[in-house]
Amino acid sequence: MSESHFEQERTERKEGGDQGNSSFLRRVRGFIDPNPIRALARREVAKALEEHLLGPEWHRQSQYLATLFAKELNLTQEQYIASLPKFGPRPESWKKRSGIPVIVETRVPLERMLELAGIKVDSFNVNSIIDWKKGKFRTPKSPYTTWLNDGEVDLNTSVNHVRKSLKPDERGATIYDGIALCIRDRNLNVRERSRLLISNLPGSQIDFGFAPRLARMSVDTWVYRHLDDDDGSNSGCVLVAGRKIKITN
Repeated sequence: MSESHFEQERTERKEGGDQGNSSFLRRVRGFIDPNPIRALARREVAKALEEHLLGPEWHRQSQYLATLFAKELNLTQEQYIASLPKFGPRPESWKKRSGIPVIVETRVPLERMLELAGIKVDSFNVNSIIDWKKGKFRTPKSPYTTWLNDGEVDLNTSVNHVRKSLKPDERGATIYDGIALCIRDRNLNVRERSRLLISNLPGSQIDFGFAPRLARMSVDTWVYRHLDDDDGSNSGCVLVAGRKIKITN
């Protein structure tokens, strides 16, 4: 997507509320085909194409997750893969937004998950990370699939600003979503990876309040405390996820 597209999305995020949503709807209406039969056919073709592309991506992610977590859960790799939900289609309201589908594992204790995923922890108790208390989303105890944005919209934006301006179909990404994105990127070539070097995770908080952040260095990935949720200067991106998740097939 072009830089102008991201600038427009950033402007709508900053404006917030109905003004941004109305602008988005006006743009979408401009693409609506007046012929209902032709429009339906186009939607069906687009849906079939997306499902065709999602299959190989799900297979790639599920196989890599199995190498990391199957043994920890006392499952064979085949059993582990069978326990994972498939990707759901991109939500209709996300059709004009960039999105990355991920499989999110939640059955492994967080500290052990980070260890198995090779993500290092800064000097704090990682078990103090919980779901954001003021948010409505609660991490399920079973794996799920979801869509994440690619972070371009909320670059150098404060965590609290994004929390206040989430759209009805959005939620702040959690520590588990962030780990899933790191794992998803790991066995891709550089050009295919998301460009998120620092991801702040507004759907989670460290027990005393601040959001955790994942920082990808040249070799290692670290999880840190975010020091100021009101400061967006030079702080990477704030990762947003789709509110709708898929838990079972």
